[in-house]
Amino acid sequence: MMRFIQSSIRNKLILLLLFSVVVPVATSNIITYVYTKNSLKNQAIDINKKLISEGRENLLNYLDTIENSTFTLYSNATLENILNRGWTDNQSESYIMTAMQLVSRSAEGIHQVYLSVDSNNRSYLLYKDTYTKGFTNHPPILDEQITPYVAYVESTHESHNFELKPVTSADSKMVFTIHRPLYMIPSTERIGIISVDVKLDIVENLVARLFDSKKEELYILDKEGRVVYTSGDSKVGEILTEAWAQNIAMSTETLGSLELKTAEFSGITIFSKLESSMVDWTIVKRVPDVSLYANARQLGLINSWVAIIFLVIALVAIVVVSDRFTKPIKELIRWSNAIQAGKLEETISINRMDEIGSLARRFKSMMQTINDLILRGYKLSLANKTNELKILQSQINPHFMYNSLQSIGALALEYNVPKVYMLLMSMGQIMHYSMNSKETTVPLAKEMEYVNYYLVLQKQRFEDDLHFDMHIDNDTKNITVPKMIVQPIVENYFKHGKHSSAQAGHITIHTYLNEEVLIIVVEDNGGGIPEERLNQLRHELSRIQNSAIDRAEHIGLMNVLNRLRLYHGNQAGLELNNLENGGLKVTILIPLWSNDEEESTKSST
Repeated sequence: MMRFIQSSIRNKLILLLLFSVVVPVATSNIITYVYTKNSLKNQAIDINKKLISEGRENLLNYLDTIENSTFTLYSNATLENILNRGWTDNQSESYIMTAMQLVSRSAEGIHQVYLSVDSNNRSYLLYKDTYTKGFTNHPPILDEQITPYVAYVESTHESHNFELKPVTSADSKMVFTIHRPLYMIPSTERIGIISVDVKLDIVENLVARLFDSKKEELYILDKEGRVVYTSGDSKVGEILTEAWAQNIAMSTETLGSLELKTAEFSGITIFSKLESSMVDWTIVKRVPDVSLYANARQLGLINSWVAIIFLVIALVAIVVVSDRFTKPIKELIRWSNAIQAGKLEETISINRMDEIGSLARRFKSMMQTINDLILRGYKLSLANKTNELKILQSQINPHFMYNSLQSIGALALEYNVPKVYMLLMSMGQIMHYSMNSKETTVPLAKEMEYVNYYLVLQKQRFEDDLHFDMHIDNDTKNITVPKMIVQPIVENYFKHGKHSSAQAGHITIHTYLNEEVLIIVVEDNGGGIPEERLNQLRHELSRIQNSAIDRAEHIGLMNVLNRLRLYHGNQAGLELNNLENGGLKVTILIPLWSNDEEESTKSST
């Protein structure tokens, strides 16, 4: 796998782009899912706390209504006397039954009402406006610690007839019972007890809007952990021993929540304590993760599908983009291999405006420069060989002649003729300089020394009919120039200009630097060049493009300009101008920057 990645930029690019897409998308989905879950959990806790609080208030109000209805037994003095004295006549029983009916109708959901009188051990049972009376055989068992004048609630159980034989048998129902002991006011001497059976159905109606029975669970527990009501009905009347029920029972919070993660149940539990003078209940709602995070899972699934779709689109785009990036690079590699194999004429067809296109153009320009340099080197070598051949052809055994001149010069000194020796030495230096084929470029000072020897010989020939001046700037002496570029121009004066003027000949040579250009100026006072011929020469010089072919009639000028451009590029030049007072001015322009710099400048422009 690592080798597959390292072997190709395209594979690296695909991996990088995939990583840059997959990681952010996956991270975003995970963060969104976690944040959504936490938000849903917190939102569910807040909403359920409000719902349970409302349900708690509804239950309290309902219980308070029934509790208050039992107080009506104290508001009737006649009924109080009946209970205290235990009267059993018809009128007394009529009062009792009326009071029980008021209690039965005080609230919806009352199953039956039971009243027992301690003084005469009589009991009364009201069920659906049907009264049953008899002796007290099954009095309710009350908590001994119950506070006087306070009602007591018996947890959910199946209804019974209190050991009385009712005229109409009561339907068996799951009920919880409110027991209120009756006392002889203001003492704590009990005179009886009233019990009200409340159907569990009324609790279900009161709490129905607090939960979704298909997805959630609701419990009402008493202080002992016994189930007063549950949405499943299967555990009604049982004491819950689960850890969550124990934790809620021990909690000091009136309204709180728990998050549970067990094998039996995973989700949140919201509870609210319902406390009054007669009850100590706890409403518990349990919401499993399955229903709590259903929306989060659905959102996560939607995000996952969206991410997968965009990932496929991104993958296709990545492959296309990587191919567009790497295809021109492969083309460059193929072209480089062709160049390496020697196919210098191979072309590259990449037409792009981006960095790769710029690189391709640079490669193309570089190869053109290399081809030009190879061709220039070949032409330069050919030109040098041509010059050597011409020099050798124009001389007869130059080594022999140079040695002969040395011998003749020694003889001249022996016969005390120093001038002859000087001329012979000048001639020897000229021959030595011209026949040294190992040097193709020389310092300007050496080139000017050669010109000086040549002019000394010409001075001997023309005597007072020739004068020359040389002014060489010190800054130019060490500048390297092609060999024999000044002497052919001076020689042209003696071939074409000297004989066309009647006055004494005068040649001036001076050099200087103008910024980064070496300028060599050769001026004479000859007859100059006719204007038509001068324009023709200028035209012919302008057409020279590093050609190694010499033209016999203009070997001096053409050869000089050709070699200048071979060494210094097309910026090198040769200018011809007639002087106002007669004569010709030849200016040689040699740029000091290298050929590589010139080509680089061309490429960048």
